[in-house]
Amino acid sequence: MTRRWVMCMLIGLSMSMSGCNGVPSSLVLPDGAHRVPVNQQLPVPPGASLSLDGACP
Repeated sequence: MTRRWVMCMLIGLSMSMSGCNGVPSSLVLPDGAHRVPVNQQLPVPPGASLSLDGACP
C-alpha cells in the first residue's frame, strides 16, 4: 500500500513539474496566423461617467 502511494506521488510530482516550464505557449490558429488581443482600449474605471453633459446616467 505504501509503495503504491509513493508511486502515485512521484507520478503526480513529475506531471506537475513538466507542466511548469515557465514559458506559456504562443497561440497559433490552424492556418498559421497568430492570435492578437482584440480589445486595445483601457477599461473604464468604476464610477466614471460616460455622459458628456455631466448629467447622471
